[in-house]
Amino acid sequence: MTGDTGIASRQRSISRSWKGQANFRRDDTVEQRLDKLEALLTKTNTPAEAAPLLADLLSISANERHPLLNISRHKRKENTLAIMLSLVEALADRCPLFLLFEDVHWIDPTSLELLNLIIDRVTTRPI
Repeated sequence: MTGDTGIASRQRSISRSWKGQANFRRDDTVEQRLDKLEALLTKTNTPAEAAPLLADLLSISANERHPLLNISRHKRKENTLAIMLSLVEALADRCPLFLLFEDVHWIDPTSLELLNLIIDRVTTRPI
């Protein structure tokens, strides 16, 4: 079901960034990646309900452990963006955060939507 919203396929660089935050390694099993994702969620005080959406974004087959929610494509995208914004804020609250969006002139609409959400928060967080 990965990529149902189109987010995973269009946001590879954002996905790579989250994989780095979760300390994924190339040889990690699905279970190890889910463990690391859950640890990231715990570290950032993000609700466990975010796991299925982030697993989908990160192309992790979460199967029974975190089944994908049965919600509309639009709602899934909306929830995923909210979770990503929440994670950015949580990471910025822990220490100043530097974000770089390269080649913004090529940005897809969903990434632009996320960027705009982040920009709205820059004044209240050390981003």
